[in-house]
Amino acid sequence: MKTKTTIVLTILAAAIVCVEMCVTSVSAEDDNAQLLKFVAASLRNQETACGASLEVEYTRVAERTDASGNLLERGEKQYRYIRTPNALRADTLVNGKVVHQAFQDRATKAWREVSIYDSGCVAAEGQGIGEPFLNTEFFETSRYLLEKKPLSEWILKAKVVSPKEMLDGRECLKLHIDNIVSRPTGFDIWLDPAIGYNPRRIDKIIRPGDVVTINYEQYEPITNKVWFPKRMVVRSIEPEFRWNIKVVNTVTKISVGKAYTLEQLRPVIPSGAEVHVAGR
Repeated sequence: MKTKTTIVLTILAAAIVCVEMCVTSVSAEDDNAQLLKFVAASLRNQETACGASLEVEYTRVAERTDASGNLLERGEKQYRYIRTPNALRADTLVNGKVVHQAFQDRATKAWREVSIYDSGCVAAEGQGIGEPFLNTEFFETSRYLLEKKPLSEWILKAKVVSPKEMLDGRECLKLHIDNIVSRPTGFDIWLDPAIGYNPRRIDKIIRPGDVVTINYEQYEPITNKVWFPKRMVVRSIEPEFRWNIKVVNTVTKISVGKAYTLEQLRPVIPSGAEVHVAGR
């Protein structure tokens, strides 16, 4: 009789432990879901708190080295980027001269690009997210693009790896986001709650051993609710070609609040320019 009673009590105890574990698991999932909603809202606030516009000027220095560290190639360009609630605009400059202009209407997704050469101009236009702005990580933080969607829109699909992971002496929220395409296979992201959950680091995982690392450094408040990094460092190792790529973006000027119309931001196609229309 005692043996049966012992067995029954053991089964009941195991069942209670199982239920407690399930409840704990569900509670943790609920907590993580609420945390991700809060983070997504914080990232969206980083954009809306800029008001009429965010305007950034910066210098980009790109270097390619071999496996031994020997410099193979070096290039330097300047960029001017404007983001408003209605549009995105980016200009590329070489030695102070504008060589490329890109524009996108955020409501209609209509875009236009103008490339300027000594021999003339070539323009392209079409409709659909991404065309001129696939490299938004080079001048954005809260709107960093993961497969053409801003970081704030992907957050709810993330997995919480650690709510408190130390990164360079700062306590960050570490997330992992699986990608819907084969390359890159996913993203590891470190967000700092002390700066509105802006990213301190993003790793693009192309495949094992092939990772693009983006570090955002020297954050400064540009309003009482918005932080922006003065320096961004992108490192990429190409195991197939045995070379390393390093890109350093240094912000030289940043401002918020200036109002622009769509027509002010849309590049003018010069008379006689060669024009290509996407889809035709």
